[in-house]
Amino acid sequence: MGLSNYAAKVRAHFRFSIREVEELLTISLVFGFILTFTDWGSSSLDFELGMYHLLAGCVGVAVSLFLHNGAKKLIALYHGYALEHVMWINGVIVSLLFTLVTNGHFKMFMSSSFTVTPLPKH
Repeated sequence: MGLSNYAAKVRAHFRFSIREVEELLTISLVFGFILTFTDWGSSSLDFELGMYHLLAGCVGVAVSLFLHNGAKKLIALYHGYALEHVMWINGVIVSLLFTLVTNGHFKMFMSSSFTVTPLPKH
């Protein structure tokens, strides 16, 4: 595949849908909470410290998810496919419940899958 053909595919098909953005932000919020569950103060609850850690965790997870899914989309486009992220709500809920039940000692991250659709050849 030529570079100009790949660039045209990227321009035409590389984007995150509104649903994908909403789902990735939801996963970021839940996983940020899971990552920082035990970081809300050492001896007593410190709300300000906890919110700082939660914000940092959510931003870190969001950046990671968008970079990872963006790279998967680019690779799929290179091979002639469109990739769409799909959140697995049951996995997100089980991950959250697992963290709450174990009091944050064990963390589990189950979030999503993707669908692949072949692009028409030109």
